[in-house]
Amino acid sequence: MKRVLFVLLVVSAINLLISQITFALPEGAVMRLGKGIISIRDQAIQFSPNGKYLAVSTSIGVRLYDMETYKDVAFFETTSWIYSVSFSPDGGLLALGAGDGTVKLWSVPTGQLLNTLTGHSDSVRSVSFSPDGTMLASGAREIQLWSIPTGQLIKKTEPTGYVNSLSFTPDGTMLAIGGGNIGLWSMKTGRVSSLAESTGLVFSVSFSSDGSLLASGTYDNTIESGTIKLWSVETEQLVNTLIGHGGWVYSVSFSPDGSLLASGSADGTVKLWLVSTGQLLNTLTGHDTSVYSVSFSPDNMLLASGAHYENTVKLWLVETGQLVKTLEIYGHGNHSSLVNSISFSPDGSLLASGSHDNTLKLWLVETGQLLQTLTGHDGDVNSVSFSPDGSLLASGSGDKIIRLWSVETGQLLQTLTGHDGDVYSVSFSCFRRRSPLLIL
Repeated sequence: MKRVLFVLLVVSAINLLISQITFALPEGAVMRLGKGIISIRDQAIQFSPNGKYLAVSTSIGVRLYDMETYKDVAFFETTSWIYSVSFSPDGGLLALGAGDGTVKLWSVPTGQLLNTLTGHSDSVRSVSFSPDGTMLASGAREIQLWSIPTGQLIKKTEPTGYVNSLSFTPDGTMLAIGGGNIGLWSMKTGRVSSLAESTGLVFSVSFSSDGSLLASGTYDNTIESGTIKLWSVETEQLVNTLIGHGGWVYSVSFSPDGSLLASGSADGTVKLWLVSTGQLLNTLTGHDTSVYSVSFSPDNMLLASGAHYENTVKLWLVETGQLVKTLEIYGHGNHSSLVNSISFSPDGSLLASGSHDNTLKLWLVETGQLLQTLTGHDGDVNSVSFSPDGSLLASGSGDKIIRLWSVETGQLLQTLTGHDGDVYSVSFSCFRRRSPLLIL
């Protein structure tokens, strides 16, 4: 009986391997092994306007989490990285900025793809709905304004540098642009003005709820520190500079009541600031890698933060800074870092994976169940390979060592040394011998 062919998403999409998920699959597929990798952009995660859902951008689409149960309840699948998401003001639409240069509009209630907007010259790094929901701004190397009712392009800017972040004022009259500098695009006159010459790349821009202040997150080359700058929208003058992060500031977000500002940084921390004075109120620690996105819940109670390389979203109580929940995008029992190599057993019943987390894992293909975790390497596991009879598993590592494991018991059988550098590939011969020959 022929086995069903499994189409494995290459490299980035294989950083995964979880138990079977019941979301709709592409035609011909019977199981999805993975959830994708969290994107590395300011708007990678966002709460819905009513606070019911949290959208998380990944390498294979967007996952929607229910904030009552913390379970993922919907999946909007794409064939490209999703770098940013934005809910329409009524929460009925979800806009996705994709790595293939398109913008996708999905219906949140039905999960249907409604429209694909094309025309960008590069990856779409930011999307933002106007406050009345009639327009959508998307940024790549250029910015495009779209009519939501018609799906038609209204206007666009000429290509310049990468646009990292977009944000409408609460009244919809102005669009803030974060990139090589900070720009303000008037929706009435079409004029684009710059607030100041930038001393570093601007990764994030965010307006306060009353539209009086604009926050920008960057890395200031002059002082070699991640900084947040607060600007008066009326005067276009710098009001305050918040210093405290030890790395680039990738994301800034005002609380819904405008009293607080959250910032996420390459130093792995999230900071909460009092807007009126610039005082640092709290530093939230727990991420092991760069925090690329922060977002307040509409009720001001929770703050979500997303870290790309550890592939988690953390939910914090704003008042106390207490960690409420960690959403593991890799899923329970999965690798804690990127997967370098996978290999099917000869009969197709098992799948082995080797990871940056220095471990190997054995999975049952039929159910996606994790069977064993093999530990012992002191470096990245770069390559895994089954013997022709399926009884042995070989692994090559950054610790310069090859290890042979019993597939049945998970026991380490032999350690092969002698390499002067990282081992990137291992493979058994297919010759008929009394014992299998391992080719390095």
